[in-house]
Amino acid sequence: DEQAIVEEPDLPPAPTVEIPDDCYAITAATTANIWQILVKPGDRVTEETGVIILEAMKQEMTLLAEAAGVVTDVLCTPGQLVTAGQILAIVRSADGASPQENRG
Repeated sequence: DEQAIVEEPDLPPAPTVEIPDDCYAITAATTANIWQILVKPGDRVTEETGVIILEAMKQEMTLLAEAAGVVTDVLCTPGQLVTAGQILAIVRSADGASPQENRG
């Protein structure tokens, strides 16, 4: 009396990424596909610089840098399916503090 196990197609778990204290993460706002990556490691960004463009349900969504800094890592590739909250890039803040600390 063996039952067939039907598995839902699961997204692979997002890798755990350590964010250094002087950096901040750019994360996916929703489950989407990576359409374009506008930066590479070493690129300087300013607040409001477009970093990654997501595509979900035929709509594009540009993810912006939160503060001036330098891109240290890009953790996604064009065409990749990402989930909400997944870290897509890491930026080292120009002033050495994470943007969250500055908003207090």
